[in-house]
Amino acid sequence: MTDISYDVVVVGAGPAGSIAARHAAMAGARTLVIEEHAASGSPVQCTGLVSSKTLDVCGIEPGAWVYQRIRGAHIFSPDGSSISIGGEKVRAFVIDRRIFDRLLLQRAAEAGADVMMKTKAVGLGLRSGLELRPGLGKRQGRAMGKKVLEVITNGKRYDISTGVVIGADGIQGSIARWSALGQVQKVLSGVQIETAYDVENTDHVEVFLGSEVPGFFAWAVPVSENTARVGLCVDHARTHLSAYEHLKRFLHTNPRMKERAGKGCSDMLVGCIPLGSQSRTVADGVIITGDAAGQVKPTSGGGVYMGALCAKIAGEVAAKAALSGDTSGG
Repeated sequence: MTDISYDVVVVGAGPAGSIAARHAAMAGARTLVIEEHAASGSPVQCTGLVSSKTLDVCGIEPGAWVYQRIRGAHIFSPDGSSISIGGEKVRAFVIDRRIFDRLLLQRAAEAGADVMMKTKAVGLGLRSGLELRPGLGKRQGRAMGKKVLEVITNGKRYDISTGVVIGADGIQGSIARWSALGQVQKVLSGVQIETAYDVENTDHVEVFLGSEVPGFFAWAVPVSENTARVGLCVDHARTHLSAYEHLKRFLHTNPRMKERAGKGCSDMLVGCIPLGSQSRTVADGVIITGDAAGQVKPTSGGGVYMGALCAKIAGEVAAKAALSGDTSGG
């Protein structure tokens, strides 16, 4: 094994991870981001609809990766009746999440963070002197040694010594589990397709409520005048069917879907939404943020805005703790 040393290591190069890394680097910490996939933003597990405030928090301006500017919503009841809300102000953007995520990672790199792709975290321990003790199951008061993150990249194992590890590795992330912080207890399952669609207003999303989407809602988000992202999330405590089965039923039975949605799809994605934030998001030398900490909007399930807000704080706090030498969890 080869040892590498950083002040802060961020696990996960999604929006939360990249923003945390950027702010840790801006605060003067030697920062590394690792990502198990070959590219940030892949695979996509998001509707690709973000509020205008999200871009403000992320510190970026709309670009060619914005497909539509959303000013309102049409909200449908099960019988097809609807109400419309909105105005002239742009409230949200329909975006290409692959480009968006990579732009955020680029900003982290520009701030001074190093990046390692195709790098998977496989263990977390505490180094005290030359001793490596795996696991962080019990808090040990003030952190006495650096954390050691074991990773695999290009078939080789490395030990990365660091003051603070930021876990931005998603709902099923390992950092929270290894740090005895637990995982989000309630998770909704979602599925979305991109399909031909007779879009009524390209500046409005469509929201569908009712028992055909138990525990949440369905949506149609315009990509162009003749294409939309149609999807839904369900609470499995309220149904025995999968999200995919509910989507098929929704497409076949909902009056508006039968009238406007085309057959087949050009893309499909699946994902999960955590509901309810973690009761504790820090341990000695560890901070979790984003979906890993359940930091999403409770009404819409959107995670980018809340994750960005919390990741900024996580990065700043991690840098301050690592540089001061006090990385205790409380």
